[in-house]
Amino acid sequence: MSAMTGVGKGVKWLSNINLTPSFILLAVFILFGSTGFAFSTYIGDLGASRRQWSSAPCPSR
Repeated sequence: MSAMTGVGKGVKWLSNINLTPSFILLAVFILFGSTGFAFSTYIGDLGASRRQWSSAPCPSR
């Protein structure tokens, strides 16, 4: 097993520090954002896209 260099430790340290604001931002979006609207729009558009693809004619070979 290789030892971690100073640069590797620094990158790991910065990565761990960046996780905290990411989780805080995600929590703020979930609590105060329009997640209901985002999910309902996603599900509705997914269904519409699926209906469009299933009704499309198959190309002849």
